Amino acid sequence: MRRGVIIGDHRQLESFVAALFVARGMRADDAATLGKVLVWADLRGTASHGVSRVERYMEMIAAGEMDTGARVAIEEKGPSLVLMRASHAAGPISMTAMAA
Repeated sequence: MRRGVIIGDHRQLESFVAALFVARGMRADDAATLGKVLVWADLRGTASHGVSRVERYMEMIAAGEMDTGARVAIEEKGPSLVLMRASHAAGPISMTAMAA
């Protein structure tokens, strides 16, 4: 018999993924962003950057390669140059911070 989680709606999957990262110490807002980005990738057909990444991200957290409490800092260096210090945040967290 196969056991697992059955997700009926993509928003439920976003919440489930976010809860996994909150359980590992990530702030709720960052975890929600990560859940949305990973599910969005799956919804648009890019499974390689979707929910399948959760396992690898958990490994990275356990190994200290990803900081669940990292704060992304963006510093303007000139009219067309910025410096982003991601501080080992998850890629989707950094990406969305840069887009804001």
